[in-house]
Amino acid sequence: MRPAQRKRGWGTREVVILLGGLVVGAAAGLSAGARLGRQAPEWEYRGHSAEYWVRALSDQSAEQRSRAAYALGEADRLPLVGCAVLAEHLDDYVEVQEQARLSLIRWGRAGDCIAEAARMLGRTMPANTRRLAADVLRGAGSNARPAAAPLVSALNDPVPEVRVLAAIALGGADDTSSGVRRALLTAVDDPAADVRAAAEEALGDLPISRACAISVARRRVHDPDEAVRASAVALLGRADVSEPDLRRLLYEALEDSTAEVRASAATALGWAHGDTTITIAALLRTQRDSDPRVRNAAALALFRVRSLTQ
Repeated sequence: MRPAQRKRGWGTREVVILLGGLVVGAAAGLSAGARLGRQAPEWEYRGHSAEYWVRALSDQSAEQRSRAAYALGEADRLPLVGCAVLAEHLDDYVEVQEQARLSLIRWGRAGDCIAEAARMLGRTMPANTRRLAADVLRGAGSNARPAAAPLVSALNDPVPEVRVLAAIALGGADDTSSGVRRALLTAVDDPAADVRAAAEEALGDLPISRACAISVARRRVHDPDEAVRASAVALLGRADVSEPDLRRLLYEALEDSTAEVRASAATALGWAHGDTTITIAALLRTQRDSDPRVRNAAALALFRVRSLTQ
């Protein structure tokens, strides 16, 4: 069993973190707990104040630090709590990191910590911190809209996982500005396959034009990565394709080596227009697919196509 003593280094009591002009750490002259206590002196969790739990983030016991990270996630709209827990994400113990992450994501969903998380996406922050900040914004849904500009910048982060989370966050933020769409269209050509797939999915969550969806799908429908191909095919389904050459791409995708792509193609054909005879025949063949997900997608698509022609 690992000793409870935590390693010294970035993330210990001596760390100084700048969050929107707020300094949390020894150099601040006033602890985060003391500042927080002034803001919410009556908040308690299991009989202990917010200041107690902030201080517990630096306890020698990993179990106590994890308990503190959870407790602070129960706080109600205490901005400094978010700062403190975000700093504690740099803890050496996975259990504490995960609890801090879950607490912060809860805060993000409530619309809190958005500004702090956006600032933590800055390139001067450690990679772990940027990754956590992007994860918080990913879980914030439309609450992350004020952070759209930092998220667009994060699409160029050197860490692929940060770029993936930023793309997903932009799709959920429901920001319809042209700058967001252009950034995601560029990310569709990212060298990392996970980023390309995330950018495609994000575009699918936004009100993009039919021409835009078709353009992205054409570029990526033959991508070497299966997740990217599946997302490209899904975009074709969103475009309600009627052109023979586009429907041909969907028929080809029904023969893909990956079940996810085949299922996505079957679903997309359920929304396609044009000659339904060929479409129905293709979907009937697909109902004999070896994968149940593909067979189910084909059955639903057949029902949709037939109901539209009756």
